[in-house]
Amino acid sequence: MNDRPRPLWTRDFGLLLAGALLQGVAFYLLLPALPLYVVGPLGRAEDSVGLAIAVFSITAMATRPAVGFLLDRFGRRAWQLGASAVFTLALLGHALLPGFGALVALRLLQGLGWGMVGVASATVAADLVPTARRGEGMSFYGTAMPLALSVGPMLGTLVVAGGRFRLLFLCAGALAVMAWALFACVRTPRMSDPAARYTWRTAFEPKTLPLFGYMLPLCVAYGGLISFAPLDSARVGLESAGGLFTAYALGAVGARLFTSRWYDRAGPGWPALGGTLLLALSWVGLGLAHEPLGALAASAGMGLGFGALMPAYQAMAMDLVPPGRRGAANATIFSAFDVGIALGALGFGLMVSHTGWRAGVYWLSAGLTALAGVVYLAWTGPHFRRNRLR
Repeated sequence: MNDRPRPLWTRDFGLLLAGALLQGVAFYLLLPALPLYVVGPLGRAEDSVGLAIAVFSITAMATRPAVGFLLDRFGRRAWQLGASAVFTLALLGHALLPGFGALVALRLLQGLGWGMVGVASATVAADLVPTARRGEGMSFYGTAMPLALSVGPMLGTLVVAGGRFRLLFLCAGALAVMAWALFACVRTPRMSDPAARYTWRTAFEPKTLPLFGYMLPLCVAYGGLISFAPLDSARVGLESAGGLFTAYALGAVGARLFTSRWYDRAGPGWPALGGTLLLALSWVGLGLAHEPLGALAASAGMGLGFGALMPAYQAMAMDLVPPGRRGAANATIFSAFDVGIALGALGFGLMVSHTGWRAGVYWLSAGLTALAGVVYLAWTGPHFRRNRLR
Protein backbone atom coordinates (compact mmCIF):
# COMPACT_ATOMS: atom_id res chain seq x y z
CA MET A 1 0.00 0.00 0.00
CA ASN A 2 1.34 3.42 -1.01
CA ASP A 3 1.07 5.85 1.89
CA ARG A 4 2.98 8.66 0.24
CA PRO A 5 1.07 11.95 0.35
CA ARG A 6 -0.36 13.23 -2.91
CA PRO A 7 1.72 15.96 -4.54
CA LEU A 8 0.26 19.42 -4.96
CA TRP A 9 1.97 20.30 -8.22
CA THR A 10 0.84 17.91 -10.96
CA ARG A 11 0.49 18.16 -14.73
CA ASP A 12 -3.26 18.64 -14.49
CA PHE A 13 -3.08 21.26 -11.74
CA GLY A 14 -0.53 23.21 -13.81
CA LEU A 15 -2.70 23.07 -16.94
CA LEU A 16 -5.75 24.17 -14.98
CA LEU A 17 -3.85 27.09 -13.46
CA ALA A 18 -2.50 28.17 -16.87
CA GLY A 19 -5.98 28.00 -18.41
CA ALA A 20 -7.47 30.03 -15.57
CA LEU A 21 -4.70 32.61 -16.01
CA LEU A 22 -5.34 33.06 -19.75
CA GLN A 23 -9.08 33.24 -19.23
CA GLY A 24 -8.54 35.82 -16.50
CA VAL A 25 -6.36 37.96 -18.78
CA ALA A 26 -9.07 37.77 -21.46
CA PHE A 27 -11.62 38.98 -18.92
CA TYR A 28 -9.48 41.75 -17.43
CA LEU A 29 -8.42 43.14 -20.80
CA LEU A 30 -11.86 44.71 -20.92
CA LEU A 31 -11.88 46.02 -17.35
CA PRO A 32 -10.42 49.52 -17.90
CA ALA A 33 -11.75 49.82 -21.45
CA LEU A 34 -15.43 49.01 -20.98
CA PRO A 35 -16.38 52.16 -18.99
CA LEU A 36 -14.47 54.26 -21.52
CA TYR A 37 -16.19 52.46 -24.41
CA VAL A 38 -19.64 53.09 -22.89
CA VAL A 39 -19.14 56.83 -22.26
CA GLY A 40 -16.98 57.31 -25.40
CA PRO A 41 -17.87 55.54 -28.67
CA LEU A 42 -21.33 54.50 -27.43
CA GLY A 43 -22.04 57.97 -26.02
CA ARG A 44 -23.80 56.89 -22.84
CA ALA A 45 -23.96 58.51 -19.38
CA GLU A 46 -22.07 57.28 -16.31
CA ASP A 47 -25.07 55.39 -14.92
CA SER A 48 -24.94 53.21 -18.05
CA VAL A 49 -21.46 52.09 -16.96
CA GLY A 50 -23.01 50.60 -13.84
CA LEU A 51 -25.65 48.84 -15.95
CA ALA A 52 -23.05 47.36 -18.32
CA ILE A 53 -21.07 46.03 -15.35
CA ALA A 54 -24.08 44.82 -13.40
CA VAL A 55 -25.82 42.78 -16.11
CA PHE A 56 -22.73 40.61 -16.37
CA SER A 57 -23.03 39.78 -12.68
CA ILE A 58 -26.79 39.21 -12.92
CA THR A 59 -26.50 36.32 -15.38
CA ALA A 60 -23.42 34.98 -13.62
CA MET A 61 -25.47 34.93 -10.42
CA ALA A 62 -28.43 33.25 -12.13
CA THR A 63 -26.28 30.35 -13.34
CA ARG A 64 -24.62 29.56 -10.00
CA PRO A 65 -27.41 27.38 -8.52
CA ALA A 66 -27.78 25.35 -11.70
CA VAL A 67 -24.08 24.83 -12.39
CA GLY A 68 -23.37 23.78 -8.81
CA PHE A 69 -25.99 21.03 -9.08
CA LEU A 70 -24.89 20.01 -12.59
CA LEU A 71 -21.27 19.64 -11.51
CA ASP A 72 -22.23 17.40 -8.61
CA ARG A 73 -24.82 15.43 -10.61
CA PHE A 74 -23.05 14.87 -13.96
CA GLY A 75 -19.38 15.62 -13.28
CA ARG A 76 -17.09 18.55 -13.99
CA ARG A 77 -15.49 18.28 -17.44
CA ALA A 78 -18.35 18.84 -19.92
CA TRP A 79 -19.73 21.83 -18.02
CA GLN A 80 -16.33 23.45 -17.64
CA LEU A 81 -15.58 23.17 -21.36
CA GLY A 82 -19.08 24.22 -22.41
CA ALA A 83 -19.04 27.27 -20.15
CA SER A 84 -15.59 28.26 -21.38
CA ALA A 85 -16.86 28.07 -24.98
CA VAL A 86 -19.84 30.33 -24.20
CA PHE A 87 -17.54 32.87 -22.53
CA THR A 88 -15.22 32.81 -25.55
CA LEU A 89 -18.03 33.36 -28.08
CA ALA A 90 -19.35 36.29 -26.06
CA LEU A 91 -15.94 37.98 -26.05
CA LEU A 92 -15.53 37.54 -29.80
CA GLY A 93 -19.04 38.91 -30.32
CA HIS A 94 -17.98 42.22 -28.76
CA ALA A 95 -16.05 42.92 -31.98
CA LEU A 96 -19.36 43.12 -33.88
CA LEU A 97 -21.18 45.46 -31.48
CA PRO A 98 -23.68 47.82 -33.22
CA GLY A 99 -24.72 49.70 -30.07
CA PHE A 100 -25.31 49.75 -26.32
CA GLY A 101 -28.21 47.30 -26.48
CA ALA A 102 -26.00 44.71 -28.17
CA LEU A 103 -23.30 45.32 -25.54
CA VAL A 104 -25.79 44.60 -22.76
CA ALA A 105 -26.92 41.39 -24.51
CA LEU A 106 -23.34 40.16 -24.91
CA ARG A 107 -22.50 41.05 -21.34
CA LEU A 108 -25.43 38.88 -20.28
CA LEU A 109 -24.05 35.99 -22.35
CA GLN A 110 -20.52 36.60 -21.08
CA GLY A 111 -21.78 36.53 -17.50
CA LEU A 112 -23.50 33.22 -18.18
CA GLY A 113 -20.24 31.63 -19.35
CA TRP A 114 -18.11 33.26 -16.67
CA GLY A 115 -20.43 32.26 -13.86
CA MET A 116 -20.36 28.63 -14.95
CA VAL A 117 -16.68 28.29 -15.75
CA GLY A 118 -15.60 30.00 -12.53
CA VAL A 119 -17.48 27.51 -10.36
CA ALA A 120 -16.44 24.55 -12.52
CA SER A 121 -12.73 25.41 -12.54
CA ALA A 122 -12.60 26.11 -8.79
CA THR A 123 -14.33 22.79 -8.15
CA VAL A 124 -11.84 20.94 -10.36
CA ALA A 125 -9.01 22.65 -8.47
CA ALA A 126 -10.46 21.50 -5.15
CA ASP A 127 -10.66 17.95 -6.56
CA LEU A 128 -7.03 18.02 -7.71
CA VAL A 129 -5.28 19.37 -4.60
CA PRO A 130 -4.52 17.08 -1.62
CA THR A 131 -6.75 17.58 1.41
CA ALA A 132 -3.87 18.27 3.81
CA ARG A 133 -2.67 21.12 1.57
CA ARG A 134 -6.04 22.52 0.54
CA GLY A 135 -5.39 26.04 1.79
CA GLU A 136 -2.03 26.15 0.03
CA GLY A 137 -3.43 24.61 -3.15
CA MET A 138 -6.38 26.98 -3.40
CA SER A 139 -4.03 29.86 -2.65
CA PHE A 140 -1.80 28.99 -5.60
CA TYR A 141 -4.82 28.35 -7.83
CA GLY A 142 -6.14 31.72 -6.78
CA THR A 143 -3.01 33.51 -8.04
CA ALA A 144 -4.41 33.15 -11.58
CA MET A 145 -6.89 36.00 -11.18
CA PRO A 146 -4.58 38.58 -9.56
CA LEU A 147 -1.82 37.69 -12.03
CA ALA A 148 -4.32 38.22 -14.83
CA LEU A 149 -5.35 41.50 -13.20
CA SER A 150 -1.71 42.60 -13.06
CA VAL A 151 -1.32 42.44 -16.84
CA GLY A 152 -4.84 42.50 -18.32
CA PRO A 153 -5.84 46.12 -17.59
CA MET A 154 -2.41 47.44 -18.59
CA LEU A 155 -2.52 45.55 -21.88
CA GLY A 156 -6.10 46.62 -22.42
CA THR A 157 -5.18 50.27 -21.90
CA LEU A 158 -2.36 49.98 -24.44
CA VAL A 159 -4.53 48.24 -27.03
CA VAL A 160 -7.37 50.77 -26.87
CA ALA A 161 -5.01 53.73 -27.22
CA GLY A 162 -6.34 55.54 -30.24
CA GLY A 163 -9.76 53.90 -29.95
CA ARG A 164 -8.80 50.36 -31.06
CA PHE A 165 -11.67 48.71 -29.20
CA ARG A 166 -12.38 46.11 -31.89
CA LEU A 167 -8.78 44.89 -31.73
CA LEU A 168 -9.10 44.61 -27.96
CA PHE A 169 -12.17 42.39 -28.23
CA LEU A 170 -10.45 40.12 -30.77
CA CYS A 171 -7.36 39.77 -28.55
CA ALA A 172 -9.54 38.86 -25.57
CA GLY A 173 -11.35 36.23 -27.64
CA ALA A 174 -8.07 34.70 -28.84
CA LEU A 175 -6.82 34.34 -25.26
CA ALA A 176 -10.09 32.69 -24.25
CA VAL A 177 -9.70 30.17 -27.09
CA MET A 178 -6.26 29.21 -25.74
CA ALA A 179 -7.69 28.87 -22.23
CA TRP A 180 -10.35 26.46 -23.54
CA ALA A 181 -7.65 24.34 -25.20
CA LEU A 182 -5.72 24.07 -21.91
CA PHE A 183 -8.86 23.11 -19.98
CA ALA A 184 -9.50 20.39 -22.55
CA CYS A 185 -6.12 18.82 -21.72
CA VAL A 186 -6.84 18.55 -17.96
CA ARG A 187 -7.61 15.02 -16.76
CA THR A 188 -10.54 15.97 -14.57
CA PRO A 189 -11.33 13.58 -11.71
CA ARG A 190 -14.55 11.63 -12.31
CA MET A 191 -17.08 12.58 -9.69
CA SER A 192 -20.87 12.47 -10.03
CA ASP A 193 -24.01 11.49 -8.17
CA PRO A 194 -26.63 9.98 -10.55
CA ALA A 195 -29.21 9.92 -7.76
CA ALA A 196 -29.09 13.68 -7.16
CA ARG A 197 -32.24 15.70 -7.89
CA TYR A 198 -32.54 19.45 -8.35
CA THR A 199 -33.92 21.12 -5.24
CA TRP A 200 -33.05 24.22 -3.25
CA ARG A 201 -30.77 22.15 -1.06
CA THR A 202 -28.95 20.50 -4.00
CA ALA A 203 -28.57 23.83 -5.80
CA PHE A 204 -27.11 25.70 -2.82
CA GLU A 205 -25.15 24.50 0.16
CA PRO A 206 -26.69 25.84 3.40
CA LYS A 207 -23.51 25.17 5.37
CA THR A 208 -21.68 27.85 3.34
CA LEU A 209 -24.28 30.61 3.74
CA PRO A 210 -22.33 32.22 6.64
CA LEU A 211 -19.40 32.54 4.22
CA PHE A 212 -21.72 34.21 1.71
CA GLY A 213 -22.81 36.69 4.38
CA TYR A 214 -19.20 37.58 5.14
CA MET A 215 -18.13 38.07 1.51
CA LEU A 216 -21.21 39.95 0.27
CA PRO A 217 -20.38 43.43 1.70
CA LEU A 218 -16.77 43.06 0.54
CA CYS A 219 -17.98 42.41 -3.01
CA VAL A 220 -20.43 45.31 -2.97
CA ALA A 221 -17.41 47.52 -2.32
CA TYR A 222 -15.41 45.75 -5.04
CA GLY A 223 -18.22 46.41 -7.53
CA GLY A 224 -17.78 50.11 -6.94
CA LEU A 225 -14.02 49.83 -7.46
CA ILE A 226 -14.11 48.08 -10.84
CA SER A 227 -16.92 50.33 -12.11
CA PHE A 228 -15.54 53.74 -11.20
CA ALA A 229 -11.78 53.47 -10.81
CA PRO A 230 -11.32 53.93 -14.58
CA LEU A 231 -13.37 57.15 -14.40
CA ASP A 232 -11.65 58.50 -11.27
CA SER A 233 -7.99 57.86 -12.06
CA ALA A 234 -7.36 61.45 -13.21
CA ARG A 235 -8.19 62.71 -9.70
CA VAL A 236 -5.06 61.07 -8.32
CA GLY A 237 -2.84 62.08 -11.25
CA LEU A 238 -2.94 58.82 -13.24
CA GLU A 239 -3.57 58.72 -16.97
CA SER A 240 -5.53 55.47 -16.66
CA ALA A 241 -6.66 52.97 -14.05
CA GLY A 242 -4.23 50.35 -15.34
CA GLY A 243 -1.65 51.26 -12.68
CA LEU A 244 -4.23 50.93 -9.89
CA PHE A 245 -5.27 47.47 -11.05
CA THR A 246 -1.66 46.37 -11.47
CA ALA A 247 -0.76 47.52 -7.94
CA TYR A 248 -3.81 45.70 -6.61
CA ALA A 249 -2.89 42.52 -8.47
CA LEU A 250 0.74 42.51 -7.35
CA GLY A 251 -0.39 42.91 -3.74
CA ALA A 252 -2.83 40.02 -4.14
CA VAL A 253 -0.19 37.72 -5.66
CA GLY A 254 2.31 38.61 -2.94
CA ALA A 255 -0.22 37.90 -0.20
CA ARG A 256 -1.13 34.51 -1.66
CA LEU A 257 2.51 33.47 -1.97
CA PHE A 258 3.47 34.49 1.56
CA THR A 259 0.29 33.43 3.37
CA SER A 260 -0.45 30.24 1.43
CA ARG A 261 0.20 27.95 4.44
CA TRP A 262 -1.50 30.06 7.12
CA TYR A 263 -4.85 28.35 6.70
CA ASP A 264 -3.42 24.82 6.76
CA ARG A 265 -1.34 25.54 9.86
CA ALA A 266 -3.57 27.76 11.99
CA GLY A 267 -7.02 28.00 10.44
CA PRO A 268 -8.85 30.94 8.81
CA GLY A 269 -8.78 33.54 11.60
CA TRP A 270 -5.57 35.39 10.80
CA PRO A 271 -5.95 35.56 6.99
CA ALA A 272 -9.66 36.42 7.12
CA LEU A 273 -9.61 39.07 9.83
CA GLY A 274 -6.18 40.45 8.94
CA GLY A 275 -7.21 40.73 5.28
CA THR A 276 -10.48 42.44 6.19
CA LEU A 277 -8.72 45.02 8.38
CA LEU A 278 -6.21 45.76 5.64
CA LEU A 279 -9.02 46.21 3.12
CA ALA A 280 -10.80 48.73 5.34
CA LEU A 281 -7.62 50.77 5.83
CA SER A 282 -6.92 50.65 2.10
CA TRP A 283 -10.38 51.99 1.23
CA VAL A 284 -9.73 54.91 3.57
CA GLY A 285 -6.31 55.43 1.99
CA LEU A 286 -7.78 55.44 -1.51
CA GLY A 287 -10.38 58.00 -0.49
CA LEU A 288 -7.72 60.29 1.01
CA ALA A 289 -5.23 59.91 -1.88
CA HIS A 290 -4.69 62.89 -4.15
CA GLU A 291 -1.46 61.83 -5.85
CA PRO A 292 -0.32 58.69 -7.70
CA LEU A 293 1.92 57.18 -5.02
CA GLY A 294 -0.74 57.21 -2.32
CA ALA A 295 -3.37 55.76 -4.65
CA LEU A 296 -1.02 52.99 -5.82
CA ALA A 297 -0.06 52.13 -2.22
CA ALA A 298 -3.73 51.92 -1.22
CA SER A 299 -4.50 49.71 -4.23
CA ALA A 300 -1.59 47.41 -3.34
CA GLY A 301 -2.89 47.23 0.25
CA MET A 302 -6.30 46.28 -1.08
CA GLY A 303 -4.70 43.50 -3.10
CA LEU A 304 -2.85 42.26 -0.02
CA GLY A 305 -6.11 42.17 1.91
CA PHE A 306 -8.07 40.25 -0.69
CA GLY A 307 -5.08 38.03 -1.44
CA ALA A 308 -4.84 37.00 2.22
CA LEU A 309 -8.52 36.31 2.85
CA MET A 310 -9.66 34.74 -0.43
CA PRO A 311 -7.77 31.39 -0.15
CA ALA A 312 -9.09 30.99 3.39
CA TYR A 313 -12.61 31.78 2.17
CA GLN A 314 -12.50 29.10 -0.54
CA ALA A 315 -10.77 26.51 1.64
CA MET A 316 -13.33 27.04 4.43
CA ALA A 317 -16.14 26.21 2.01
CA MET A 318 -14.44 22.99 0.90
CA ASP A 319 -13.83 21.95 4.50
CA LEU A 320 -17.50 22.33 5.39
CA VAL A 321 -18.81 19.83 2.83
CA PRO A 322 -18.05 16.31 1.52
CA PRO A 323 -16.50 15.95 -1.99
CA GLY A 324 -19.87 15.33 -3.64
CA ARG A 325 -21.13 18.75 -2.53
CA ARG A 326 -18.19 20.85 -3.68
CA GLY A 327 -20.02 22.10 -6.76
CA ALA A 328 -22.97 23.38 -4.73
CA ALA A 329 -20.63 24.87 -2.11
CA ASN A 330 -18.65 26.75 -4.75
CA ALA A 331 -21.87 27.90 -6.41
CA THR A 332 -23.04 29.38 -3.11
CA ILE A 333 -19.86 31.21 -2.19
CA PHE A 334 -19.28 32.49 -5.74
CA SER A 335 -22.79 33.95 -5.74
CA ALA A 336 -21.55 36.50 -3.22
CA PHE A 337 -19.33 37.96 -5.95
CA ASP A 338 -22.17 38.24 -8.44
CA VAL A 339 -24.72 39.70 -6.04
CA GLY A 340 -22.19 42.04 -4.47
CA ILE A 341 -20.68 43.34 -7.71
CA ALA A 342 -24.13 43.89 -9.23
CA LEU A 343 -25.33 45.79 -6.15
CA GLY A 344 -22.11 47.80 -5.97
CA ALA A 345 -22.07 48.73 -9.65
CA LEU A 346 -25.74 49.70 -9.79
CA GLY A 347 -25.93 51.33 -6.38
CA PHE A 348 -22.75 53.35 -6.63
CA GLY A 349 -23.57 54.16 -10.25
CA LEU A 350 -26.87 55.72 -9.28
CA MET A 351 -25.24 57.55 -6.37
CA VAL A 352 -22.47 59.04 -8.50
CA SER A 353 -24.82 59.89 -11.36
CA HIS A 354 -27.32 61.73 -9.20
CA THR A 355 -25.07 63.30 -6.56
CA GLY A 356 -21.65 63.50 -8.21
CA TRP A 357 -20.16 62.29 -4.91
CA ARG A 358 -17.45 59.96 -6.21
CA ALA A 359 -15.54 60.05 -2.93
CA GLY A 360 -18.56 58.38 -1.36
CA VAL A 361 -17.61 55.14 -3.16
CA TYR A 362 -14.48 54.90 -0.99
CA TRP A 363 -16.00 55.89 2.35
CA LEU A 364 -19.06 53.68 2.00
CA SER A 365 -16.82 50.81 0.89
CA ALA A 366 -14.71 51.19 4.03
CA GLY A 367 -17.88 50.96 6.12
CA LEU A 368 -19.05 47.85 4.24
CA THR A 369 -15.67 46.22 4.85
CA ALA A 370 -15.92 46.91 8.57
CA LEU A 371 -19.38 45.33 8.49
CA ALA A 372 -17.88 42.20 6.91
CA GLY A 373 -15.45 41.92 9.80
CA VAL A 374 -18.33 42.03 12.28
CA VAL A 375 -20.17 39.32 10.33
CA TYR A 376 -17.11 37.09 10.45
CA LEU A 377 -16.66 37.48 14.20
CA ALA A 378 -20.33 37.04 15.04
CA TRP A 379 -21.43 34.38 12.54
CA THR A 380 -18.96 33.02 9.98
CA GLY A 381 -16.05 32.11 12.25
CA PRO A 382 -18.14 30.43 14.99
CA HIS A 383 -20.15 28.50 12.39
CA PHE A 384 -16.97 27.19 10.76
CA ARG A 385 -15.45 26.04 14.03
CA ARG A 386 -18.63 24.10 14.89
CA ASN A 387 -19.09 22.41 11.49
CA ARG A 388 -15.62 21.87 9.99
CA LEU A 389 -15.22 18.32 8.62
CA ARG A 390 -11.42 18.04 8.94
